[in-house]
Amino acid sequence: MKWSVGSPLFSRRIPVHERTDRFTMTSRKVFGAVMCLLLCATAVSAKAGGAPDRGSYGYFDFPTCVRYALVHSDEFLKNRLEIQIRSADLKDAHAEILPTVELATRFYIARAGGEFSGDPVNVELRLRDWNPYLALLKIKGQGIMVDIGKISHFSKISQGIAHMAKAFYAIDILKRQVRARKQMLALRREKVTYGKSRIDQGAVDPLQVRLWSNTVRGERLQVRALQDKLQARIAELKVLMGYHPDYHLPLDTRDAVNQI
Repeated sequence: MKWSVGSPLFSRRIPVHERTDRFTMTSRKVFGAVMCLLLCATAVSAKAGGAPDRGSYGYFDFPTCVRYALVHSDEFLKNRLEIQIRSADLKDAHAEILPTVELATRFYIARAGGEFSGDPVNVELRLRDWNPYLALLKIKGQGIMVDIGKISHFSKISQGIAHMAKAFYAIDILKRQVRARKQMLALRREKVTYGKSRIDQGAVDPLQVRLWSNTVRGERLQVRALQDKLQARIAELKVLMGYHPDYHLPLDTRDAVNQI
């Protein structure tokens, strides 16, 4: 029995829905393979490039410094204690609105041969000096003192944060200046090195190289002066925060203006 290509067995047509399903399955496989390749390439590039060094920047940005100061600053703690003391005085003034009652008892012992008439036990119920109007005035006065203490506390917090903002911004500026000066110092050192290497050839005057060396010394002194100013500002910020002066303060001054 012979079969021809044009016979019905070989001329069967695939239905439209079946062709659509096959195309969908094929497209899904292609899409999955492309995604796997992209993920592998991303992983390889991340492994080759390495993760960003987050340890190069400090932990204390400006909001963190403010939160730390609200908890550890001596000035803020003192104001908070004053508010608590005044609040306790206000509670005592509220207690004075109620009268103080005293109960006194006396017991008389009859002596031998003496005459005694009346009840030997005496009970007295007395009120101490009680003035409700004065108590209300004390409550009002203590409430005003508490409000004054809170306003003063918030004002000192605002002033402290303003001083911290100035110190933080100054630290950022000084860090940038120190980096710029160090780059300038490195360039001047290279210039001196180049000049010394060309003295023997007669291309550079020795006096000019000596002048460049003096410029390097002056640049080094300027870098040292900026570093001293930077440390002074950091010490000032530590005092405002209530941070230990002997401990290192890891600051993150990136984009300091937007942080403040």
